[in-house]
Amino acid sequence: MARAHNIVNAYPENIFGLFDAYATTIRKKLKLESGDMFILSNRANILLLTEEQRMKKLLGEPSKPVGALANESGPYQLAGNIKPPKKNKTGVAWLRVKAKANGQRPKSSILERLENFQGTDTLQKAIDYLKAKGINHNNPVLSEFRAGENDPQGEYLVFFQCNAFGKKLHATAVFANRSLEKKNEDIKLGNYLMTRFGRGLKLPLGELTIFYVGFGKRH
Repeated sequence: MARAHNIVNAYPENIFGLFDAYATTIRKKLKLESGDMFILSNRANILLLTEEQRMKKLLGEPSKPVGALANESGPYQLAGNIKPPKKNKTGVAWLRVKAKANGQRPKSSILERLENFQGTDTLQKAIDYLKAKGINHNNPVLSEFRAGENDPQGEYLVFFQCNAFGKKLHATAVFANRSLEKKNEDIKLGNYLMTRFGRGLKLPLGELTIFYVGFGKRH
């Protein structure tokens, strides 16, 4: 997951680097086969003046045919009229809902960790940061995962970020190794976090997008 990506230059180079230098090296050392790789860039951007013309050129090129794609690991869309993945499946799933204001603090161990990281309320600090810097500034990311302290294979909210687009506040949340059965609980938490940001930044709420990575590994 990336907080932001330069979509013209950094995005393709980083995908290649992560797969060729990082993932491939690790799988070879562990003598494993390659699985699927998912890249989430929450704030794709184009540098105007310096990259605008190159982007127009890329968009104007004829599209190339796409070969067969494996979709066993998703991404699975979670929606009312779409069949959910089987319980024995694992992979990546996502959903998007219209955010609803929720000022009532939910009972959540995730929220408790966000509000107390070594004595610091990271939620309030992120809101204060954007109030001071402005909503167009590089937006902070919240996470309950602490590298070097937590089990990398554990269940966490690893990424939460709010962005302002079209004069509305939108948010993306990414959970690792979490059951899809906690979807309603996670939507309530996302609505509460967005409400806190929205009140602090005086913005109406837009959409909440949630991703589940490895949703079937531990359930």
